[in-house]
Amino acid sequence: MFNRLNILVLTVILGVSAGSATAKSLDFIVENNTFGYNIEHTNIDTVNEGQTHIGDIIKPYFRYNIQENMFIDAGALLNIPFGEDGKVQTADPVISFLYDLKPGWRIVAGTINQKHPLLDAIFNDDRIYTDPVEQGFQFMGNSKNARQDLWISWEEKERADRREKFSIGDYTQLKGAGFMVDAQVYWVHFGGQRNAGGGTDNQLSYAFGAGYSIQPRKFQRKLWFLDEAGFDIHYIYAKRDPSENSADPRTREDGMLYKVFAKVLDTEFHYLIWEGGNLDFRTAKGDPLYKADRYREIGVQKNFWLADGIALTFGVKGQFVLDRFVHEDLIGVKWQGDFPLLEDYFHNLSERAPKSDAYSRSKRIASKNYSK
Repeated sequence: MFNRLNILVLTVILGVSAGSATAKSLDFIVENNTFGYNIEHTNIDTVNEGQTHIGDIIKPYFRYNIQENMFIDAGALLNIPFGEDGKVQTADPVISFLYDLKPGWRIVAGTINQKHPLLDAIFNDDRIYTDPVEQGFQFMGNSKNARQDLWISWEEKERADRREKFSIGDYTQLKGAGFMVDAQVYWVHFGGQRNAGGGTDNQLSYAFGAGYSIQPRKFQRKLWFLDEAGFDIHYIYAKRDPSENSADPRTREDGMLYKVFAKVLDTEFHYLIWEGGNLDFRTAKGDPLYKADRYREIGVQKNFWLADGIALTFGVKGQFVLDRFVHEDLIGVKWQGDFPLLEDYFHNLSERAPKSDAYSRSKRIASKNYSK
């Protein structure tokens, strides 16, 4: 697999190099996340069962800068759980075309960015440890007054004995003067026309919310330590329409989520309240705790920047579920290295490009004059 992947990477890079004399750079980038994440969910089996994720996720890839706002990434993502004798649990190719429409706004084709801003009730952040790659198309952006993430992800190809699976998600937020409103939708579809793996299954979740936040240190010097404080409220709805021959029930459930948060000296605090329906509240990829009719959560997370591009993270969440106290604990180290390649070659190439363009223009003008 890795030989095929290396051939793919080199083919993409060399192919683009031959076709573009205006390329500016080639970088080799490594993104790494070493983590220990303990989900201590005991005696709440009807909602969730605890587990521990300890390991390393590393993403080495080449980034080819075609022009100022256009890139190609090619590499791999490796998920390496500790305690498995150094085995790689999953190895996925990474191949992306990225086009920046303007600062902060991007179109992605291929391996997309999985850090979607959806609520945990709809799309659980824990999935990064178990299923860290998505392939498809994405339109994303973040500016002063808007935030957007719209994507489609192909997850399973249809076979004779297996249904196809794909998902579509959207997060749209409008913000200004401290206020925000957002709409969130996530749809997972199982189906296909040429398989014997079951009928069509659709799972839809959506949410609408509003909130307000302030940055006190900007208005009051005495509150220099308080970076941000605010709250938000969301209505969340989930439904599932299983196939006719499925044993799973058809469900329609909703609930309300209330959250207050603050950031003090680069330390994030939050407290949330979930008031749901019952154990039939099911989302395709949401946090299973939301199946409880209600739960409370208080959390804190602190990032320490050890050096440029290196962050040490500590986090803990305390949760009250089914009249029991459970918790989640996180420690992680994230780092990124960026290594420019063939700098002299691309410098010389960029210097030759204007001369080559001027020569081509002069030839076209001369040819045009001669034809007259």
